[in-house]
Amino acid sequence: MINVQQDRTLTTSRKCGFLISLALALFALNTATAAADDPTPIATDRQSALALGVGSTGTIVFWHATCGSDFSPASSYLRTLDLGSTEMLPRTLYAPAGCGASRIVSDNVATDGRSLYWLTADRNVRSIQLNGGDLRDVAHFGSGSATQGSVAVGNSQVYWTDGAQVFVAPSDAMNDQGLALYRGSNMRNLKIASDQSLYVLSGNRLLHLVPAGANLMPVHVADSVDAYDLDGDAVFYGVGSSIEYRIRGSDPVRLAALPSSGTIDGLAVTANYVYVHVRPPLQSGSLYGVSRADGSIRTLTGNTPFAAQLAVVGGN
Repeated sequence: MINVQQDRTLTTSRKCGFLISLALALFALNTATAAADDPTPIATDRQSALALGVGSTGTIVFWHATCGSDFSPASSYLRTLDLGSTEMLPRTLYAPAGCGASRIVSDNVATDGRSLYWLTADRNVRSIQLNGGDLRDVAHFGSGSATQGSVAVGNSQVYWTDGAQVFVAPSDAMNDQGLALYRGSNMRNLKIASDQSLYVLSGNRLLHLVPAGANLMPVHVADSVDAYDLDGDAVFYGVGSSIEYRIRGSDPVRLAALPSSGTIDGLAVTANYVYVHVRPPLQSGSLYGVSRADGSIRTLTGNTPFAAQLAVVGGN
C-alpha cells in the first residue's frame, strides 16, 4: 500500500526546490542557505532507484522496485508521482505478475524526457512512454537470464550494461540486437556525459569510457567510489567521506572532507551545491550540502538510514 502525505513541508517546498532521496522522502531546500526541513515521505513502498521527468504540471518522479530477494516485494514494478498535481497520487506504469522473466533487474530506470528505459531478466531493454503508453522492447541482448545492469539514454541512443559489457542501440528501435562497445567487469551506475561519452563504476573504480573507433576505451578516474554525478565537463565523486571532482583532462581536486566518517552512498550536483549522503557502518547517515564555490559544508539532516540515490529538483 502506498501512503502519500501532504503537509506544510510539501507545500512550502514547491517555492524553493526538492531534494529527493531513494526512500522518496522530500526535503524542502532553501535556495539561499541550503537548509532543509524535516523529511516528508511522499511514498512508502519499496524502491530500488528513482528517475525524474517533466510533465505538463511540473516535475514527475519515477521509481521502481526489483524482486527476488528476502527484502524485496513479490513482484517488480515501476511507479510515478506528479509533484505538480494537486492529488499527489502515485500511479503504476508497469507491474508484471510474479517475479519472472519480465521483472525489472536494472539498478536504475532512465528517461529521455519522453520514455522510460530499463532492463528485464530475459535480457530485454524495455521502454514505456511517460504517460504509460507504447510499452515495447527496444533491444534484446545476449542469452540466459540477466540479474543486474544499468541503463542510460541520450542523443537518440540508449546505452546499457549487463555488468560484463556495454551496449548501444537507437532509443526508438524495436527488437534491436544492440552493438557491444566495451567489455569489463562488475559494471554499474552508467551515465552519459555532456559530450555523449560514458561514465561507469566497475566495482568501486570510476571509469570514463571514451570513443576509440567503433568501441570505447576506459580512462581511470578514481578508486574507492560508491557514488558520483556529472555536470558539464566535471565529474564529482565521493572517496570515503571526502568529495573530489575532476574537470575533463585535469588532476583531481578535493572539494571538502565531511565531518561524518563513513561512505558517501548518494551524491547529486547542482549549479552551486553538491548534495551528499554519508552512511557510517551499521548506522543511519547524514545529508549535507557542500558549496561548489568554497567547499563550505551545511548539515541538512541527520539520522537518515536511506539514500544511495539523490536527485534535486529546482533550487540551486
